[in-house]
Amino acid sequence: MAKKPAGNTELSADQRVVVLHGPEAFLRSLYTDQLKAALTKAHGEIEIVRHDGRASQAVDVLDDCRSFGLIQQHKLVIIDDADEFLKSSEDDEEEAAEAARAVGRKTNRQLIESYCASPSDSATLLLRCNTWRGGKLDKLIPEIGTVMACEELSDERAVAWVGKRAVSRYQSSIDVATAALLVERLGADLGRLDSELSKLSSAAGEGKPITRPLVVELVGQSREEEVWGVQQTLLAGDARANLAHVRELLNVSRVPTPQMMWAISDLARKLHGMSAGLRAGMNPFSLAGTLKLWGPAKDAVTHAAHRTTPAAAAKLFAACVDMDARTKSGFSDGERAIDVLAVRFADPSIWTGAARQRRG
Repeated sequence: MAKKPAGNTELSADQRVVVLHGPEAFLRSLYTDQLKAALTKAHGEIEIVRHDGRASQAVDVLDDCRSFGLIQQHKLVIIDDADEFLKSSEDDEEEAAEAARAVGRKTNRQLIESYCASPSDSATLLLRCNTWRGGKLDKLIPEIGTVMACEELSDERAVAWVGKRAVSRYQSSIDVATAALLVERLGADLGRLDSELSKLSSAAGEGKPITRPLVVELVGQSREEEVWGVQQTLLAGDARANLAHVRELLNVSRVPTPQMMWAISDLARKLHGMSAGLRAGMNPFSLAGTLKLWGPAKDAVTHAAHRTTPAAAAKLFAACVDMDARTKSGFSDGERAIDVLAVRFADPSIWTGAARQRRG
């Protein structure tokens, strides 16, 4: 078999080993579909065999690659969690190699490396994983296949992807500004964007463009609006609700941790400012203007300020400032810090201090 030029990054039917790695699961799925389509076009019906990388052994995987079915056809042999299959930790791999030598056998990684030197022409081996430490495989695989990264896209690249996807998958169209609004509201998660494109193209009608009013009507709040929405949750003082809300924003809406940290700290600052001003006898409407509180946020913060004391609010604000500084200096994990502050907002001492002081 002729070898592929090193560095090839296109999926094609003559590649014998393909690696798809990275955190963007939707991209891994798309590339897998592209590989299936290329193989089917070249070979007709193909047989697909799947292996769990956490439980499978290379001898079984390679047996599938080299053996023929009852009816001769090309095979696509897929290993999921390939990082576990190959042992992602160098220390683990060294220990595994030592144990293998003791009993006279090769490790999964060594067997795959040997296979890459002489792959079967009747099979394509596909390795899929979140993380990838190729080692020798990074030199071997490009000669007979490709290694493709499936990284999360920046907002700018996600906007471009939305425009192309609307045309290629849904026979619709969306202008750049409207695509940017969609990404602003959903983030750069391609799975969520694709799901919304499906819904929006259907609502727009066959062959008609996806418009900005349609996105505004059918797609939820923007990430910035969602961040400000969590402030009302935090002011209610329910630890479980606080954690659930910040986790949703971080894990589902993909709100950046610095933006979340700033929103939480800003809420603590405004709560302290309103509490201190009210205790000093200042007009709440003037205070709201000074603190730049508008709409529902003004009423929520004012009400909460009546339930606390300047001292308690000051401690909360100081905790936010300290946690923000520790996060920026690398002493604390950002998401963990947000969890801690979300629970801190539910501390009863913050919301009962005013009542105790009045009773005293």
